[in-house]
Amino acid sequence: MKKTTESESIIKIVSNNKKPLTKNQLLFNKLTKKIEELEREIIEEDANLNKLLTLFSKKARPLIEENANLRIKTSMFLAETTSKVKYTKKQSENVSDVIVYLCNDAFRFIVPNEEQEKFYDSWAKTTYQDELKEQSNETKEELSDFMKNTFGLDIDLKDLGDDPEDFMKFQEKLKEQFEKPKKKTKKQIQKEAEIEAEEEIKNKSIRGIYITLAKILHPDSEIDKKLKEEKEELMKKVTSAYDNKDLPTLLKLEMEWVYNQTQNLDKLSDSKLKIYISALKEQVAELEMEKHSIRLNPRFSDIQDIYDESEIKVLVREQNKNLKLFENILKSFEESYDKKEILKFVNDYIEEIEESEEVDLFEDFLNFGFE
Repeated sequence: MKKTTESESIIKIVSNNKKPLTKNQLLFNKLTKKIEELEREIIEEDANLNKLLTLFSKKARPLIEENANLRIKTSMFLAETTSKVKYTKKQSENVSDVIVYLCNDAFRFIVPNEEQEKFYDSWAKTTYQDELKEQSNETKEELSDFMKNTFGLDIDLKDLGDDPEDFMKFQEKLKEQFEKPKKKTKKQIQKEAEIEAEEEIKNKSIRGIYITLAKILHPDSEIDKKLKEEKEELMKKVTSAYDNKDLPTLLKLEMEWVYNQTQNLDKLSDSKLKIYISALKEQVAELEMEKHSIRLNPRFSDIQDIYDESEIKVLVREQNKNLKLFENILKSFEESYDKKEILKFVNDYIEEIEESEEVDLFEDFLNFGFE
């Protein structure tokens, strides 16, 4: 076994007789290196996202929430002006629209309290709760269309609730749809037979590896106390991997504890090497999926479009700028109740809303502010 400076423990086949490595031996080395790289990248990505989330929560989130509450406060002030300022019918409609727009902008980032929700319901055409249901239904319809167009699955999600148990039921239903028996071609039948035969070989390999490792690592045969404790921990891993039919983990332990001691990793038979390669490919696929799904974790939803600290600094500057802008606007309104000034703000805001509707709003998810 050879360790390199690239990683702490890259398992690598090295020819002891100076013969060039075979195609499968080279592929084995490539896969083990890829696994080490992916494991390191997953740790780094998770650490980076947690660091960004901590910084976002500390620096940006309070400003975003403050901006959201200030928008609601501005909308409440506009509501007050309707009884103190004489508006035309059209002007009243525009003021009413902006009251709702401001609340909607704020509710993208905060959940309204009872007072705020009640205020919104008194001005909007539909209640806050009804809009939540409507958004949920739209999301379900989009998901249904996606499943039908992408996988040919006709799944009705209208009755799907929003709690975790309902989504678990949906996952089961989806699984049933995927597993529905379909007429198979001769090629598919042949492929399934090959996979089944390969799985049988893997299962035999799993038991064989387990027995070999149990003999080497069994703590009862160890006199040295420190090594005995180490083997006890390793046997827990071996037993867990065996129970879960986790061939990649067993292979790694076997290579580290069996072939590392004998220095005969290059003597692996081609048939055994193919089993190793098959398992390593599976592990690579799983790790790549894990790596790509880290950012999609709901925990990181606030920073899905943020990739480094400089973007948070830009966001903080924007939030501070918008905060000062709205504070000044609100202060000016409250001091004078100037109709001309209020209507200019209302018209400018409507114009900005109309322009934003022409582009994808999701691209501006974090560009929170009136400019």
